[in-house]
Amino acid sequence: MKKIKVLTLLALIASTSVFFSACSEEPDTTVTPAPSKTNTEIISSSPWTLTQVRGSGDNGATWTDVTAFFDACELDNTWSFGLNGKITIDEGPTKCDPQDPQTDTVPWSFANNETKINIDGDLLDISLLDESTLRVTELDGTDITEITFSR
Repeated sequence: MKKIKVLTLLALIASTSVFFSACSEEPDTTVTPAPSKTNTEIISSSPWTLTQVRGSGDNGATWTDVTAFFDACELDNTWSFGLNGKITIDEGPTKCDPQDPQTDTVPWSFANNETKINIDGDLLDISLLDESTLRVTELDGTDITEITFSR
């Protein structure tokens, strides 16, 4: 009888330790999201390439993709928005004119709480800015030009 009590007690101790170890507190696996980047950090983090230009002559009712009218030597250029307020435009592997310098710079800045961008004196609306796409639009009367850059 004594042997049964000891076995019962050992079984009870073993099951209790299993119970408590199974109910141990789970480690905190909450992932804290990284702080979101500012528009300045996004736009200046790496170069952009022109991928599409569209136009509308009727206030956006219809659009025409005019990217095909650009030469390949224009579509391989990269635009790097520097923190110094300058865009470095690199001619890429093919230059339209071999005599042109490989790079040129123009001034840029954000305006209106970073909802607009001033590029060399042209104030453009930012319709999309994320890690992979920069889309700007310019309105001139009922004519709209939409320019998309990608990474």
